[in-house]
Amino acid sequence: MKTTIKPTAFQRWFITFIEEKGIDLSEYADIERKIQCGDVCQYIMETTADEQQKIKDMICKIDFNNGSVHGYLAHLAQALPGPHPISINGGSC
Repeated sequence: MKTTIKPTAFQRWFITFIEEKGIDLSEYADIERKIQCGDVCQYIMETTADEQQKIKDMICKIDFNNGSVHGYLAHLAQALPGPHPISINGGSC
């Protein structure tokens, strides 16, 4: 029997947001450390619900003001240890 894990409400929102904004997951969020936007998205999908809510609040503020969500992903990439070994949804966040 195959077990399927349903995405949380945040994960569904985040995946939809990334797809609607056309964010290229293979683009580098931190080119010096070779961290792609998809790596940052994966960490966001796996972090705590509290952190996810804070990230969602910030993304909504940035989007509302027509700011760069890619810039925010680059900011978040600074806190990551390096490339994440797993891609989500076959490389689609």
